[in-house]
Amino acid sequence: MFMPNGYVAVSNGKSNGRSFCDQLMEGKIVIQSPQFKRIVYVKDGQIIDNKLIVNGRRKYHIVYGEFEKDGGNIVRFRKGSGKGKHGKSRTYEELFGRKGVCHGWYHNGRLNRQKFVYLNGRVAYDYRYHAKECVVKDPKGRVLFSLKGMLDCRRMWDGNVIFNKEKMVDWFLTIRPFEVWKHGKLILAGQYDGRHRTGRWVENGKVSYYEKGVPLSKKLYETPPEKLNVKDILALNNAQSRMALLSKLPPGRIAEAGRVVHKQGDMRLYDIDGYEARILRVKCPSTGSFYYLNVPHDSAHCEQARQWTFHVGDDFRKPIRFVKET
Repeated sequence: MFMPNGYVAVSNGKSNGRSFCDQLMEGKIVIQSPQFKRIVYVKDGQIIDNKLIVNGRRKYHIVYGEFEKDGGNIVRFRKGSGKGKHGKSRTYEELFGRKGVCHGWYHNGRLNRQKFVYLNGRVAYDYRYHAKECVVKDPKGRVLFSLKGMLDCRRMWDGNVIFNKEKMVDWFLTIRPFEVWKHGKLILAGQYDGRHRTGRWVENGKVSYYEKGVPLSKKLYETPPEKLNVKDILALNNAQSRMALLSKLPPGRIAEAGRVVHKQGDMRLYDIDGYEARILRVKCPSTGSFYYLNVPHDSAHCEQARQWTFHVGDDFRKPIRFVKET
């Protein structure tokens, strides 16, 4: 491992107290016993080649800046490439304007771990994929950010720092809830549903609420679905707010505010003023339960709407028919 002031520390891998630290800027280190042998090459005060042999067999071999040439589960990696490889990268980067070394561990093309070490030897962070929390520190060891959520480790082939992204929200896998704390204050929190903001968000200390990406007042957002009035929602002037609130309701509730425009057996086709779709009521042959489905607003009759749910359009001349529906 790299240490400040030109020191390189090499562990013998056996935890028997024989590890040592010596000043070495360039050269070769060999640690050997009857059972194992470690060979390390150092250049400019840093380890560039590290091999461990146990009982005559190579256990692993890390070479920074090269690819494995002879096969095997050997950890080698080159900046800017290496897709599908097991490996480790080490690049000189900056974290919030402070220089250091960024270490990355890869397995089958995925970044499994990333650690940033400042040039004074202090660790800024050590993040492992799927970890739910991470702390980022400055070169003096003081906490800069406390993070909750999963960091976005995708497409990290160039060895860049996870946090070197234009927007703070881009640090995270946004399908999961995430939080950023600074000096004990929550400065960012949120979650996405697809590409839409959802739930409670905090940005620069300001709280807002979203449903399907549409901002809502706290009162409307926290109102339980059973207390929402369909006719009041349909009377809203803002179409986005109207659709966002209606998405909180099951189609059966919405259908109650509409009128039946076509009947066919147990099926009913409802039209609702101000609603962007029509609703089709169908009956399950097995359970007898009724289900309500959103269908195109131009659906004229029940069977046409039902065929649409099978992804059959008007240009399909032979509608789908079932011998027996269960």
